[in-house]
Amino acid sequence: MNKKIPIPLAILIIVLVIAAIIGIAILACPKIPKSNSYVQTQNETADWQTYRNEEYGFEIKYPSNFIVDDIASETANYILLLEIGDAFSIGIEKEIYTLEQKIEDYRFSPMPIPKEELEEVVIGQANYKAKKWSYEGLAEDPEPGTEEVPIINFTEYFIEHEGNLYQIHYYIHPLLPEEIFNQVLSTFRFID
Repeated sequence: MNKKIPIPLAILIIVLVIAAIIGIAILACPKIPKSNSYVQTQNETADWQTYRNEEYGFEIKYPSNFIVDDIASETANYILLLEIGDAFSIGIEKEIYTLEQKIEDYRFSPMPIPKEELEEVVIGQANYKAKKWSYEGLAEDPEPGTEEVPIINFTEYFIEHEGNLYQIHYYIHPLLPEEIFNQVLSTFRFID
């Protein structure tokens, strides 16, 4: 005896099989966040403080428990040196250099900036083009009062903007997780 499956039942079975295949494919694929990372950062940084400097043309948000200290007057070569964090783990500098000049100046220093190691990235609210460089090794100078030269570990972001070189440093430190630094970095913006 040859039984035929009714056409509506056959269509239903085919639709269910296709839906199951699509469902499995969706579950197996990596999740891509639906919302923009800037919007997520805005929500996560809503209670943060904002450092805004009209003279140097930028602003950045930072956690409310951080200390901001503009120490440009204490340093020789910087227009602005801004330290953020209890352990001075983030620094922002604005120099009258280009990146090429900076690389040339550091060529013979204990921490030269290898041009071939600069990684092109985008940072900040407006996705500014930047160069990223990471360093782990001996510092240039010994610890004050000792002969011991410490090992340092940091990442720098170089942004050339309107003839100036902005550097944002992240000195890796247990009190400042990289996730927090990345949130701080994502809030950076020029106020042209």
